[in-house]
Amino acid sequence: MSGDGERVDVAAALRGEHGLMLSPGQVAARLGVGSESVRQLGVDVEDLLGAKLSIVPGRGRQWPEVLVGLVHVALRRAAVDRSVTQREAIARVLAQHGWIDEVTPTAPRAVDVSNEEQLRQIVLQFDVVEQQFSDLVSRLQEGAGVQVQQARDIQARLDRFAAEVDRMSARVSRIDDVSARALATGARLESVAGDVHAQLIEVRRLVALVHERRAAAFADAFRASLLASGTVGVLIVLIVLIVR
Repeated sequence: MSGDGERVDVAAALRGEHGLMLSPGQVAARLGVGSESVRQLGVDVEDLLGAKLSIVPGRGRQWPEVLVGLVHVALRRAAVDRSVTQREAIARVLAQHGWIDEVTPTAPRAVDVSNEEQLRQIVLQFDVVEQQFSDLVSRLQEGAGVQVQQARDIQARLDRFAAEVDRMSARVSRIDDVSARALATGARLESVAGDVHAQLIEVRRLVALVHERRAAAFADAFRASLLASGTVGVLIVLIVLIVR
């Protein structure tokens, strides 16, 4: 819930009526802790709720997913605020979200600076935090390096693509030139073909004219042969043909 005073039906939630149920292994993965820590967290949660988590034979405690989310928030708060224990942080978050009644805040734990062991633990905690930040910086730097390399690879691919586009453009230009020359040649061939066709028409006209003249000459010779007979007629025909 959202901390507005509305109480959660804890029994129904623990029966799995409010969403997905997670196994201890899934809870450990969600919280980033070991199996023993999950077991101890289960003990604390059951004590705070006054109710038991449901148990599936062979799978152990079953956690409502929403409850795991609240425990995760509590663990993060406890990691930041060292003045409260994990149990206290869980109690506060559960109370804020209506799972339990409001809890009375406990006084912050005072650190006895005279205790050398406590000081050593504090220094170790700072060392852990420093190491975590160092690991985070390393991962960020590694990720940045990967991104830079990926950007370089992409740029190289773009350069190769641009070069290929340039080569294709040159080929298209050459094809365009060849097409233009072919069109010009075709136009010239079409013009020559037109001239040849016209000349053929003229030749056909002349051949027809020759045929007509030969036919006319033969007709004239035949008529002349009718007017004469014997040797004289033949001579007349020959003379007519020679004159024609």
